[in-house]
Amino acid sequence: MPGLSWGRKRGRIFFLIWTFFLIRLPLPLGAQEGGVRILDEKLQMELADHFFNAGDYYRALTEYKRFLFFFPQSTQAEDVYFKMAKSYFHGKKWEEARTTYQQLIAARPDRYEAFHRLAVVADRRQRYSEAEALYSQAIRLSPGNPELFNDLGYSYLLQNEFAKAEVAILKAVAIAPSTERYRNNLGLAYGFQGRYEEAMEQFRRAGSEADACCNMAFVLSQQGRTDAAEQYLQRAISRDPQHKAARKALESLYSTPETGDDALLAQGVRRWEPFENYSRSEDSALDAKQPIVQTSHATPSTAARVASFGRPTSQSHLQAARSAWSAGIQEQIGE
Repeated sequence: MPGLSWGRKRGRIFFLIWTFFLIRLPLPLGAQEGGVRILDEKLQMELADHFFNAGDYYRALTEYKRFLFFFPQSTQAEDVYFKMAKSYFHGKKWEEARTTYQQLIAARPDRYEAFHRLAVVADRRQRYSEAEALYSQAIRLSPGNPELFNDLGYSYLLQNEFAKAEVAILKAVAIAPSTERYRNNLGLAYGFQGRYEEAMEQFRRAGSEADACCNMAFVLSQQGRTDAAEQYLQRAISRDPQHKAARKALESLYSTPETGDDALLAQGVRRWEPFENYSRSEDSALDAKQPIVQTSHATPSTAARVASFGRPTSQSHLQAARSAWSAGIQEQIGE
């Protein structure tokens, strides 16, 4: 079409592509009536959620974006943006997650969730001052939420600010004293300050004696007290000969640390672990009898865990995921 302007050409090209797209829409999006495919909001959301829950975050993002294209006025649109941000996070697309949470904050500055999640992203990028400010804002919006104090405390743990971590996590424990994740994190804060008896008390309140010994071994190993860590692992195994995490940790206790990017991998947390409690809560739930070393950002876990999110930390006592020991533990518990 020699005389056709570029604008009109582009319009026709778009029309042809869009027609092809409509013809090839996947069946789960809706029913067919007389050869015409009917889009369905509920089924489209279920399809996107299916990919998210399966860990296929790229395809989940595609379907969430498609949802917003077809149903821009949906009452679920805001939740879809949150799910998109979480998909970016789990896919390790940090800047995309950061941008999406910032957009959510601009649209709804009265909701604490986006501040909370953006703080998690900041922690992951080692932007700790930014994370602290975001946690503080989230706490102002939701002052009775123990997850926020727990995650703020975990952020301090990553910075070796153990006294500050203790203060924050104690507030989480005061609000929800039966939450084992908070007890484990408080135990870490005590342990890294050398207050081992207090640490063991918290670990015991979060799990079995074997779990507590395994967690204490983690603390001691990160402080370079390898012999003492080995003794606690032996105690854990004597209490529970089938304690897989303790056995795995003992096997790799003296191995050379690795240098991966995912320190304190989690779950934890994750955090929201959390935030929302989805299966991985940003991390997968653990069976109550699967120990491990520590928890962080809101996870629906009933046992201690290495951490909820793989957030790196420079020259920290908490370089668990950078050691063969913790890497083995993570593999053992299926992180």
